[in-house]
Amino acid sequence: MLVQSWLDTGDDNAEPGSITVPFTATPPVSRIDAKRGQTIKLMYTASTSLPKDRESVFWFNVLEVPPKPDAEKVANQSLLQLAFRTRIKLFYRPDGLKGNPSEAPLALKWFWSGSEGKASLRVTQSNPLLRLF
Repeated sequence: MLVQSWLDTGDDNAEPGSITVPFTATPPVSRIDAKRGQTIKLMYTASTSLPKDRESVFWFNVLEVPPKPDAEKVANQSLLQLAFRTRIKLFYRPDGLKGNPSEAPLALKWFWSGSEGKASLRVTQSNPLLRLF
């Protein structure tokens, strides 16, 4: 199987070659044989300045492309091949950022609001740590 890895800023339609992020994934393309694994290293390159007063979020992408089957083995047969893309959130926390991640949920404030018969729930936070919902 062929594997391509890259990072982006959240636009899942952006082309890997056109994205500017302060991280690099190595190797960007690799082959993984059956019953084997592959280590991908993410390195901070500091190519762009990130905020020092809050966390930043990026997306780590892995695209798995299956090998092309032998033409002789699939002759006169229907064949379906799928390529899987996995996206994982990557958080960058700058050195010296104040706040305890285990206490971050306590800083969340929840509000009900609504108009024209439609209710909504809004959440705000007063600390620089990101939360997932």
